[in-house]
Amino acid sequence: METQNLTLKLKNIAQPDLTIVSISQIPGIIKVEQVFPEDTEPEFSGLYVITADSSLVKQVLLKIRQNPDVENVYIFPGRKPMQGGARCS
Repeated sequence: METQNLTLKLKNIAQPDLTIVSISQIPGIIKVEQVFPEDTEPEFSGLYVITADSSLVKQVLLKIRQNPDVENVYIFPGRKPMQGGARCS
């Protein structure tokens, strides 16, 4: 199964764990991981990476965006290495 990573930003809410449990039960989601679990700053503690089945990623995005506690969710941009490596002048 091919997967796709999504980046999720929650609003500053009182009980983010309940929202994450709800989101993690959406069909097609494989894993939800908090990016900065030890951080208490809402700007960082509300960031998550979601691993989803790539064949269901559109449905997953639509379902997550319906949650009022979600500030933003988008497909994590992939990085490709430069051809020939980096060049310094």
